[in-house]
Amino acid sequence: MKILRSSEEEEMKEIVRYLNESCDEGAVILVEGVSDRKALLERGVKGKIITLHEFLRNFKTDIKGLKLITLLDLDREGENILRRIEEKYSTLLRLDNSARMRLRMTQRYKRGLRTIHQIFMPP
Repeated sequence: MKILRSSEEEEMKEIVRYLNESCDEGAVILVEGVSDRKALLERGVKGKIITLHEFLRNFKTDIKGLKLITLLDLDREGENILRRIEEKYSTLLRLDNSARMRLRMTQRYKRGLRTIHQIFMPP
């Protein structure tokens, strides 16, 4: 079982590395709620992380071209929210769904974890 946990940790470190590198280049991470942001911070993500509420409340058209990494939950609700964001903002922002796609290949996802909070919480 330690091999599985070690493999999971390597997967998560790789994703955190990608997120941090992207944020170093100016990207912003979008999560659904405060607990998701907390889990990312505890896992070592150092970039700017905004909640869906903050994004919708403070969205300004002068951020055209901003790279927004969408880390919404990997469930039906998260998919619906993502679809609405893509419909409304895809011409203004560069939406990056690659981290979500990578999360779908992780051991944690395969074990049934679907929320960003669950997936990123340290063991």
